[in-house]
Amino acid sequence: MNAVEHAKQQINSKRQSKNLPANIGIVVEFESFPAFDLIYESLDAYRSGIELLSVKENNTGATIASVFIPDNKISFFLRKIDSYINRDDRFGNAVGKNLIEGISNIQRATIKGLWTDSEELFPDTTTPIWWEVWLSTFNRLPNDVISHFKACANIARIEYQDDFLHLKDRIVVLVHGTINELSECSELFGFMAEVRKAKDTAESITQLATFEQSEFINDLINRTQPAGDESPAVCILDTGVNYGHSLLRDHLLDDKVFAYNDDWGVTDHNIGAFAGHGTRMAGLALYGDLTPLMASGEPLSMEHHVESVKILPENEANDPLLYGQIVRGGIEKVNTASPYKNRVYSMAVTADDRDRGYASSWSTAIDRLTAGVDDNNPKLMFISAGNVDPENYCEYPRSCTSSSVKDPAQAWNAVTVGAFTNFCSVSDQYPEYVPIARTGELSPTSCSSAEWDKSNTPIKPDIVMEGGNIAEQKKPYFSTQLDSLSLLTTGHDVANAPLVPVCETSAAVSQAARYGAIIQARYPLYRPETIRALLIHSANWTDEMKSQFPGTNKEEKENLLRHCGYGVPNINRALYCASNDLTLVAESELVPFKRGDHFNEWNVHHLPWPVEELYALADTEIEMKVTLSYFIDALPGRRGYHGKFSYPSHRLGFKLKRVGQTQDGFLARQNGYLVDRGIDPIEGQRHDWFLGNQLHTRGSIISDTWKGSAFELAESNSLVVFPKGGWWRKCLKQRCYDNIARYSLVISISTPSEDVDLYNLISSQIEVMSETEINI
Repeated sequence: MNAVEHAKQQINSKRQSKNLPANIGIVVEFESFPAFDLIYESLDAYRSGIELLSVKENNTGATIASVFIPDNKISFFLRKIDSYINRDDRFGNAVGKNLIEGISNIQRATIKGLWTDSEELFPDTTTPIWWEVWLSTFNRLPNDVISHFKACANIARIEYQDDFLHLKDRIVVLVHGTINELSECSELFGFMAEVRKAKDTAESITQLATFEQSEFINDLINRTQPAGDESPAVCILDTGVNYGHSLLRDHLLDDKVFAYNDDWGVTDHNIGAFAGHGTRMAGLALYGDLTPLMASGEPLSMEHHVESVKILPENEANDPLLYGQIVRGGIEKVNTASPYKNRVYSMAVTADDRDRGYASSWSTAIDRLTAGVDDNNPKLMFISAGNVDPENYCEYPRSCTSSSVKDPAQAWNAVTVGAFTNFCSVSDQYPEYVPIARTGELSPTSCSSAEWDKSNTPIKPDIVMEGGNIAEQKKPYFSTQLDSLSLLTTGHDVANAPLVPVCETSAAVSQAARYGAIIQARYPLYRPETIRALLIHSANWTDEMKSQFPGTNKEEKENLLRHCGYGVPNINRALYCASNDLTLVAESELVPFKRGDHFNEWNVHHLPWPVEELYALADTEIEMKVTLSYFIDALPGRRGYHGKFSYPSHRLGFKLKRVGQTQDGFLARQNGYLVDRGIDPIEGQRHDWFLGNQLHTRGSIISDTWKGSAFELAESNSLVVFPKGGWWRKCLKQRCYDNIARYSLVISISTPSEDVDLYNLISSQIEVMSETEINI
């Protein structure tokens, strides 16, 4: 620490010589021994102004924690070391033993130490690159941080973009320069938290063969009734849309098209790999696959519109852009133009997969946008999972396992959409080709989260939709996209190719967003969390998916989830109850924590089962499905993902009253006070959920199924929603311990018996679930 003190004095002299404020503080790296746990939470002391900035593991297995220390607080750590040397606790152990003995090295932070991206991406010393720089606003005004950074960047003569992304206690900015130039800026600035490599979009859009069928287009237009002005919209965040297309112009008015930067224009790209992408997505979001519609001849009544925000510039596609800020700015334009419009957002633009499920600036911005942190207006967003590199199709399905879901689709609150396929018929003009995937299997284009860190990352994708198939020939091996294995949608080149084929996860996400808008049209007062819950609640795995990713234990079931999400949604099931099904929906909230690092509330939902009638059904098989949906607030940056540095603000879970368990015993499972009164919390027969409690922590939505008898269902007439951990509870400096957490709960029961009408049996007795709020 004496060397750190000397470095601080040198830096302050340098700041004074540049007419910058001195005595700001210094960033210090604490490095553990390889494979030794560093107690990094002990390095954060916000009451003293000391802040843990980032935590990472290097190639040797050592943990490196970067910590900002104010000038007058270096003695804080010197006292810790002195106590370790000279004092013992009441057990005879050196004070601070766990922290101090885990540290192998302490030094002034370097850019390499602040680097939290993949080690192999770190550039050489002479190559200028675009950097993503994370600035701390802890105990500082954001505008002051920006002004001070600009002054330091100008002195260091490094280029920066003037779009600053504001996140909770972090500001992210893009900077262009070499390692030495950024190091100079970092020294002068004083509290840079992290640096990463800026992202370039890598969505691979293949130009496909096109054809014209103008007579079918005119026929469809003549039998289509546009939605009313009050109807919801799917907002397409993409390359713009050719809103003059005859299939779009009555559903996408010219005052519903925007661009993040007005200089980009609002129309779709005409050149490059992304040409026409936004127009293709708009057609799918509006109609779904056009092929069956063209052949049906039936009248079509639309329930929603489409909108467009251009988030990719046509001539600057390779320039680094801060996409979190671009998406936020684009959405602000749409909401300003029509602030009371119900809408869902669809984005098929993704970057690379190097984050491996951990939060990026882009995904963090998505989580905060969808949670409505800044505007108190939660939003429902659909994001494509990203596509497998075509060179790896030959390794299917292993290629889906090894190809990671792309940034920002790791966002907890977004509905991440992968692809499956039912397209398995290759046209006769390609007799040497066969489809790679079989009917009902995962599409060869769909990425997964199978190789992410299971303990700290969400399960993605959430659902899968039709994404087409890929054809292959064996000798010589070659794979390609074919029209016969693709969906049909609108093309941007109206004169020459008004209808074009499309596939991959881009096609899948646009169709999922269409489903979201249809549900919103039927239930305009439902929360975004509820629409998400209904959609995922309606999903099931195909038999082929369960054969493709079989399993009975937790790890094998998680493998199915991380490839196929919760399966393929059924829009009719999401909208209606079949004659022998019953679905109950509850929208509620609770305050999960209270000051002092304590849990606060949980809610008990009393389920309206007609007990006597169910007892009479005795051994009749019943299936019960529960879906719990909520949005989290995100703690930006990489600070360890544990305790007060957990990425989600809170997590929620549910438990069902056991068979043979009293109501007091059920409540005692959550409340230790009742246990102290002698009530047994373990009584009763536990339910055998398909996924189980261990898989109920992997994200901000839970959907699970239990099968049992009608008798057992009658005994299971209460369900509790309860809080788990999160940074709202632990991070006291944010003062979020009394924040309200909203959630949506969907419960359905069904039976394969054709002789039992559960809907009429139950719905006539009660219309909504009752709820009791319990203080822990």
